[in-house]
Amino acid sequence: GWMMGLEPTALGTTNRCSNQLSYIHHNQKFDIIYYTIKKKFFENMGKNLKILTIKKPEELKTLREKSKKVSKKKIKSEKFQKFLDELIETARNHQLPEGWTTAGLAAIQVGKPLKVFIILETETREYKTFINPEIEYIGSEKEKDIEGCLSLPDDQSEVSRHRKIEVKYTNRQGEKKKEKYEGFDARIIQHEYDHLEGKLFVDKA
Repeated sequence: GWMMGLEPTALGTTNRCSNQLSYIHHNQKFDIIYYTIKKKFFENMGKNLKILTIKKPEELKTLREKSKKVSKKKIKSEKFQKFLDELIETARNHQLPEGWTTAGLAAIQVGKPLKVFIILETETREYKTFINPEIEYIGSEKEKDIEGCLSLPDDQSEVSRHRKIEVKYTNRQGEKKKEKYEGFDARIIQHEYDHLEGKLFVDKA
Protein backbone atom coordinates (compact mmCIF):
# COMPACT_ATOMS: atom_id res chain seq x y z
CA GLY A 1 0.00 0.00 0.00
CA TRP A 2 0.90 3.67 -0.24
CA MET A 3 3.04 4.74 2.64
CA MET A 4 2.95 8.52 2.34
CA GLY A 5 1.82 10.20 5.53
CA LEU A 6 3.32 7.63 7.88
CA GLU A 7 5.61 9.10 10.48
CA PRO A 8 9.12 7.57 10.58
CA THR A 9 8.48 6.49 14.16
CA ALA A 10 5.69 4.25 12.96
CA LEU A 11 8.28 1.85 11.56
CA GLY A 12 10.72 2.30 14.43
CA THR A 13 10.90 -0.21 17.23
CA THR A 14 8.10 -0.03 19.78
CA ASN A 15 10.28 -1.49 22.51
CA ARG A 16 11.50 1.42 24.67
CA CYS A 17 14.35 -0.77 25.95
CA SER A 18 15.77 -1.42 22.48
CA ASN A 19 19.06 0.28 21.81
CA GLN A 20 19.31 3.47 19.74
CA LEU A 21 21.19 1.75 16.91
CA SER A 22 18.24 -0.55 16.29
CA TYR A 23 15.89 2.43 16.08
CA ILE A 24 18.17 4.27 13.64
CA HIS A 25 18.47 1.12 11.53
CA HIS A 26 14.67 0.89 11.26
CA ASN A 27 14.40 4.54 10.30
CA GLN A 28 17.05 4.22 7.61
CA LYS A 29 15.23 1.22 6.22
CA PHE A 30 12.00 3.23 6.20
CA ASP A 31 13.69 6.11 4.36
CA ILE A 32 14.95 3.76 1.65
CA ILE A 33 11.54 2.11 1.18
CA TYR A 34 9.75 5.48 1.21
CA TYR A 35 12.14 7.01 -1.34
CA THR A 36 11.87 3.98 -3.67
CA ILE A 37 8.06 3.99 -3.65
CA LYS A 38 7.86 7.77 -4.06
CA LYS A 39 10.33 7.71 -6.99
CA LYS A 40 8.42 4.90 -8.75
CA PHE A 41 5.09 6.66 -8.19
CA PHE A 42 6.21 9.88 -9.87
CA GLU A 43 7.96 8.01 -12.69
CA ASN A 44 4.70 6.26 -13.52
CA MET A 45 2.73 9.50 -13.47
CA GLY A 46 4.39 10.74 -16.64
CA LYS A 47 4.41 14.42 -17.47
CA ASN A 48 2.72 17.04 -19.59
CA LEU A 49 4.87 17.91 -22.59
CA LYS A 50 5.36 21.45 -23.86
CA ILE A 51 3.31 22.16 -26.98
CA LEU A 52 5.18 24.21 -29.58
CA THR A 53 3.48 27.22 -31.18
CA ILE A 54 4.16 29.42 -34.20
CA LYS A 55 4.62 32.42 -31.91
CA LYS A 56 8.30 31.60 -31.37
CA PRO A 57 10.53 31.45 -34.50
CA GLU A 58 12.56 28.48 -33.24
CA GLU A 59 9.39 26.51 -32.48
CA LEU A 60 7.85 27.39 -35.87
CA LYS A 61 11.03 26.07 -37.51
CA THR A 62 10.55 22.74 -35.72
CA LEU A 63 6.86 22.59 -36.68
CA ARG A 64 7.89 22.95 -40.33
CA GLU A 65 10.21 19.92 -40.17
CA LYS A 66 9.26 16.65 -41.86
CA SER A 67 8.93 13.85 -39.36
CA LYS A 68 10.89 10.60 -39.57
CA LYS A 69 9.70 7.02 -39.60
CA VAL A 70 9.81 5.11 -36.31
CA SER A 71 11.68 1.79 -36.36
CA LYS A 72 10.14 -1.47 -35.12
CA LYS A 73 12.77 -1.68 -32.41
CA LYS A 74 12.01 1.83 -31.20
CA ILE A 75 8.25 1.20 -31.11
CA LYS A 76 8.71 -1.61 -28.62
CA SER A 77 11.16 0.27 -26.40
CA GLU A 78 10.11 1.33 -22.92
CA LYS A 79 11.24 4.91 -23.60
CA PHE A 80 9.03 5.26 -26.69
CA GLN A 81 6.03 3.67 -24.98
CA LYS A 82 6.44 6.15 -22.12
CA PHE A 83 6.54 8.98 -24.66
CA LEU A 84 3.24 7.79 -26.15
CA ASP A 85 1.67 7.82 -22.68
CA GLU A 86 2.96 11.35 -22.12
CA LEU A 87 1.62 12.48 -25.50
CA ILE A 88 -1.84 11.21 -24.56
CA GLU A 89 -1.68 12.76 -21.09
CA THR A 90 -0.61 16.07 -22.62
CA ALA A 91 -3.62 16.03 -24.96
CA ARG A 92 -5.95 15.01 -22.16
CA ASN A 93 -4.71 17.61 -19.67
CA HIS A 94 -4.16 20.59 -21.95
CA GLN A 95 -6.26 23.50 -20.76
CA LEU A 96 -8.81 24.69 -23.30
CA PRO A 97 -11.90 26.89 -23.09
CA GLU A 98 -14.94 25.19 -21.57
CA GLY A 99 -16.61 22.82 -24.01
CA TRP A 100 -13.44 22.22 -26.05
CA THR A 101 -11.37 19.03 -26.13
CA THR A 102 -8.02 18.21 -27.71
CA ALA A 103 -9.06 16.20 -30.77
CA GLY A 104 -5.54 15.26 -31.84
CA LEU A 105 -1.85 15.85 -31.26
CA ALA A 106 1.24 15.05 -33.34
CA ALA A 107 4.68 14.21 -31.95
CA ILE A 108 6.26 17.11 -33.82
CA GLN A 109 4.02 19.49 -31.84
CA VAL A 110 5.92 18.54 -28.69
CA GLY A 111 9.28 18.78 -30.40
CA LYS A 112 9.71 15.15 -31.51
CA PRO A 113 10.05 14.84 -35.32
CA LEU A 114 8.58 11.32 -35.39
CA LYS A 115 5.79 9.96 -37.58
CA VAL A 116 3.35 9.63 -34.71
CA PHE A 117 0.05 11.23 -33.83
CA ILE A 118 -2.98 10.52 -31.68
CA ILE A 119 -6.64 11.33 -32.27
CA LEU A 120 -9.68 11.27 -29.99
CA GLU A 121 -12.02 8.88 -31.79
CA THR A 122 -15.59 10.16 -31.88
CA GLU A 123 -17.11 6.71 -31.27
CA THR A 124 -14.95 5.46 -28.40
CA ARG A 125 -13.98 8.87 -26.93
CA GLU A 126 -10.53 7.36 -26.35
CA TYR A 127 -7.19 8.49 -27.75
CA LYS A 128 -5.86 6.24 -30.49
CA THR A 129 -2.22 6.10 -31.61
CA PHE A 130 -1.06 6.09 -35.23
CA ILE A 131 2.59 5.30 -35.99
CA ASN A 132 4.09 5.65 -39.49
CA PRO A 133 0.68 6.39 -41.05
CA GLU A 134 -0.03 6.48 -44.78
CA ILE A 135 -3.24 7.99 -46.14
CA GLU A 136 -5.19 7.14 -49.28
CA TYR A 137 -8.21 9.20 -50.29
CA ILE A 138 -11.44 7.36 -51.08
CA GLY A 139 -13.36 9.11 -53.84
CA SER A 140 -13.23 12.82 -54.57
CA GLU A 141 -15.90 14.09 -52.17
CA LYS A 142 -14.70 16.90 -49.92
CA GLU A 143 -16.17 18.87 -47.04
CA LYS A 144 -15.40 22.28 -45.59
CA ASP A 145 -15.29 22.90 -41.85
CA ILE A 146 -13.64 25.17 -39.31
CA GLU A 147 -10.35 23.92 -37.87
CA GLY A 148 -8.12 25.08 -35.04
CA CYS A 149 -4.78 23.90 -33.69
CA LEU A 150 -2.96 23.92 -30.37
CA SER A 151 0.14 25.16 -32.18
CA LEU A 152 -1.82 28.10 -33.64
CA PRO A 153 -3.85 29.10 -30.57
CA ASP A 154 -5.19 32.32 -32.07
CA ASP A 155 -6.25 31.00 -35.49
CA GLN A 156 -9.33 29.26 -36.82
CA SER A 157 -10.01 28.81 -40.52
CA GLU A 158 -12.27 26.91 -42.88
CA VAL A 159 -10.44 24.01 -44.50
CA SER A 160 -11.53 21.62 -47.25
CA ARG A 161 -10.74 17.94 -46.57
CA HIS A 162 -11.56 14.61 -48.18
CA ARG A 163 -14.62 13.09 -46.56
CA LYS A 164 -13.43 9.46 -46.73
CA ILE A 165 -9.93 8.02 -46.31
CA GLU A 166 -8.10 4.76 -45.74
CA VAL A 167 -5.19 4.72 -43.31
CA LYS A 168 -2.36 2.22 -43.10
CA TYR A 169 -0.45 2.50 -39.84
CA THR A 170 1.29 0.65 -37.03
CA ASN A 171 -0.27 0.58 -33.56
CA ARG A 172 1.69 0.89 -30.33
CA GLN A 173 1.92 -2.92 -30.08
CA GLY A 174 3.85 -2.95 -33.36
CA GLU A 175 0.95 -4.42 -35.36
CA LYS A 176 0.23 -3.16 -38.88
CA LYS A 177 -3.35 -1.97 -39.43
CA LYS A 178 -5.52 -0.74 -42.31
CA GLU A 179 -8.76 1.09 -41.53
CA LYS A 180 -11.29 3.38 -43.19
CA TYR A 181 -12.50 6.63 -41.69
CA GLU A 182 -14.98 9.28 -42.71
CA GLY A 183 -16.37 12.56 -41.47
CA PHE A 184 -14.83 14.19 -38.43
CA ASP A 185 -12.37 11.39 -37.64
CA ALA A 186 -11.09 11.53 -41.23
CA ARG A 187 -10.64 15.29 -40.88
CA ILE A 188 -8.64 14.98 -37.66
CA ILE A 189 -6.39 12.31 -39.18
CA GLN A 190 -5.69 14.48 -42.25
CA HIS A 191 -4.99 17.49 -40.01
CA GLU A 192 -2.52 15.52 -37.87
CA TYR A 193 -0.93 13.86 -40.89
CA ASP A 194 -0.20 17.31 -42.29
CA HIS A 195 1.86 18.01 -39.16
CA LEU A 196 4.09 15.04 -39.99
CA GLU A 197 4.74 16.65 -43.38
CA GLY A 198 5.62 19.99 -41.82
CA LYS A 199 2.33 21.54 -42.93
CA LEU A 200 -0.20 23.60 -40.94
CA PHE A 201 -3.93 23.87 -41.53
CA VAL A 202 -3.61 27.54 -42.47
CA ASP A 203 -1.63 26.43 -45.54
CA LYS A 204 -4.88 24.96 -46.90
CA ALA A 205 -7.30 27.63 -45.69
